[in-house]
Amino acid sequence: MNQRRLIVDSLPSVLVFSDASNVAAGAYTVEVDEKVVHFLWSRSQSLMSSTWRELKAIELAIIYLDEDGKV
Repeated sequence: MNQRRLIVDSLPSVLVFSDASNVAAGAYTVEVDEKVVHFLWSRSQSLMSSTWRELKAIELAIIYLDEDGKV
């Protein structure tokens, strides 16, 4: 039987925590450089669903916190 493992067993090199509200969002890294980023939503962004804002916060955190390619 052919098998291929889809999950790689490895520990993350950087942990990122994020949170978003209907007004703003923020994120920070743990254990490596402890960086912090926060931003306010535009009016149109604040009207998006909470799920959209949470995912957007993660996306923006990765973009802004990954200056040195570690996130």
